Amino acid sequence: MKKAVFIAALISFLTFPITFCFSQDLGFYKQIVKELSSAKYQGRGYAYDGANKAGKYLEQEFRKAGVDEVTLQPFKLDINTFPEKMELSVDGKKLTAGVDFVMREYSPGVHGTYPLYHVDTLNYNPEKIFRDLAKPENKGCMVVCDFWFIYKHRKDFQKMEEGTECQNAGMVYTWKEPLKFYKAYGEKVVDKPIIWVSADFPKDAHSITADIDNRFLEGYECFNVIAKVEGRRHDSCYVFTAHYDHLGNLGKDIYYPGANDNASGTACIVTMAAYYAKHRPEYDMYFIAFSGEDANLRGSEYYAEHPVVPLAQIKYLFNIDMIGDNNPVQYCEVSNEGMNGFALFERLNSEKHNFKALNRGDLAGNSDHYPFALRHVPCIFFENEEGDAFKYYHTFRDNYETFRTETYEPLYRLVTDFVERYNAGIEGHYTYEHSFNYDMAGNHFDVSETGTMDFYADGTALDSARQVYHVTLADGDTVMWVYNYISPSLWRLEGDTLFFAGTKEGFRMEVVDNENENQNENMELAQKIADTYRRSIEYEYKFLIDTLTAEKLQWSFTYRDGHSDTWQFYRK
Repeated sequence: MKKAVFIAALISFLTFPITFCFSQDLGFYKQIVKELSSAKYQGRGYAYDGANKAGKYLEQEFRKAGVDEVTLQPFKLDINTFPEKMELSVDGKKLTAGVDFVMREYSPGVHGTYPLYHVDTLNYNPEKIFRDLAKPENKGCMVVCDFWFIYKHRKDFQKMEEGTECQNAGMVYTWKEPLKFYKAYGEKVVDKPIIWVSADFPKDAHSITADIDNRFLEGYECFNVIAKVEGRRHDSCYVFTAHYDHLGNLGKDIYYPGANDNASGTACIVTMAAYYAKHRPEYDMYFIAFSGEDANLRGSEYYAEHPVVPLAQIKYLFNIDMIGDNNPVQYCEVSNEGMNGFALFERLNSEKHNFKALNRGDLAGNSDHYPFALRHVPCIFFENEEGDAFKYYHTFRDNYETFRTETYEPLYRLVTDFVERYNAGIEGHYTYEHSFNYDMAGNHFDVSETGTMDFYADGTALDSARQVYHVTLADGDTVMWVYNYISPSLWRLEGDTLFFAGTKEGFRMEVVDNENENQNENMELAQKIADTYRRSIEYEYKFLIDTLTAEKLQWSFTYRDGHSDTWQFYRK
């Protein structure tokens, strides 16, 4: 009972400073989201320089948060935009941009009136379609079809989308509402326009009239914003990332605010920077706001190729994207090298009940963690999916009014608690005292030991101890020996389990005190104990870690006979 009370008090103590600052952080967080999703930044795109304006705002906010250093890392990209005319009508009925239609990101502008050719999906015959499109009356038409049907018959429709093999002017794809707008493949402009329209597009429509402008920006210069909080140590670092760019405009009257995607994640890392600026961390902390994410991870890819600190020094990277939602189950993706850390995330979430569960999906190239995962950096990606705000993803309704704040505080706690616990690591110098007993060949052994345990970052360890053996022999006599014990080891930590195996090279266990009457006779048993130890260290043992903090390591071990024992180590 005392142990339970102590742990509860410790948890309360550790979480109190973070909880205490939430009342201010939440307001600060919402303020940044509101600013970034405002009309001032026009969807944080490129045609009206909204992304760069947002980057300059973030530079100022990081400085005001008290970080030690802010740098801008410039890079260039080619990107297609739609900042001006965006008008479309079907049989004379005007359609609304962003609601009834959107442009595929690599489409050219389109101007004129075009007849429509509707694909018969029930009696699909690609040869007949190509013959029909070759007829004079269908020259310059727009081909209309359901997107998923096209996806299923991709090779056929590529001929209609590309080049001059088919004489159609472009494509009109129907898509379920709400229509999504993208930038991922906007680094080029294709020959024919592709227009996505809502599923209620009239199936008997005869023609469309379009007046749509595009503007291709070649070599557009944007930048990543990199803030640093110096820690007490500089040999390793933590990295917190979020992308601040978004989709920009669909015509001069429509912009995509991107409150959830990803003003929410950007605001989160700014508030974390403010927290660590006030609470000096053990290791350097980098907070990187990437541009170009919605343009196919261009900013994070550039940074991964040109890091300001070697990628090998990153202890863990946290990519925070679209957390402005309220699903109590938190989605995440983890790199192979980050899986040991994920076990700690699961344990912390179980202890603190931040989320009902962490739902780990397959690693994918869907956000800025991916270039780092490919380069073997331990990293995790957080995105809150399928909540009330998720349906507005990549629509102009992803705004300050529809974004939610429920995920912010539990995710903040989860990440900062992780840093505190992961920071402790297992590497370090420990002292310990331990006692145990066992029986062997009719003799009973009571052993007490005091020693040091050193865990090194390269996976090696060294156990040095002074062991006192009080032995009750089978005939009732008692003897006592004192050993000096040195055992080099190899270790690896997987979640809550420490796998531990000694090595013969460097092992030493020798009697340094023998106060028994018949020293030579009893030395045979003393040597047998040492030999038994030497043989046993070759095996790999599993220790379950009960506690791992900056001050203490505690593990337990279950023997073959079913009884268990506990060791406590105190970090110096």
